[in-house]
Amino acid sequence: MDDYKISRTTRTCAKCEAAFSRGDSFFSTVMDTTEGFQRMDFCPKCWEAVADDEKKKLFSFWKAGIRPKGAPKHRKLDMETAKEFFIRLHGSADADKKNFLYLLTLLILRKRGLVHKTTIREDGGEVLVLHFPKEEDTLYYVKSPPLDEAALEAVKADFSELLDMEL
Repeated sequence: MDDYKISRTTRTCAKCEAAFSRGDSFFSTVMDTTEGFQRMDFCPKCWEAVADDEKKKLFSFWKAGIRPKGAPKHRKLDMETAKEFFIRLHGSADADKKNFLYLLTLLILRKRGLVHKTTIREDGGEVLVLHFPKEEDTLYYVKSPPLDEAALEAVKADFSELLDMEL
């Protein structure tokens, strides 16, 4: 599970080191490195300076922000980010990534961002057959991994760290 040990925002730009304040918006990025996923945040000015070629090398990126003091906590799943993660993780042979993909799949299903077509039983397990709404021609197959309670809690913690939301 160490692939997903990503720190929360440092509240500083990775390039110019400007501090982010409450109410500020910034861009969060995730890179898939040999050490696992790495998160870096950029102020809008530095993000504009990042070349499109460099942005394409990122595993994912999204606009984030620091809540103003007293603002209610919003723990909504960004469906575009979730879909991007799903597509990139789909087909990975890495066991930790398969566990993460399965939990992400369940969350997207719950939010009706994926459509469950059927379930196939094979090799003593289940494989979910899914597609995105309005994309019936592209099917995705997600195998249910053998997760015990401890492994599930570890994946949930990693998920919370990566997408900055609680499950």
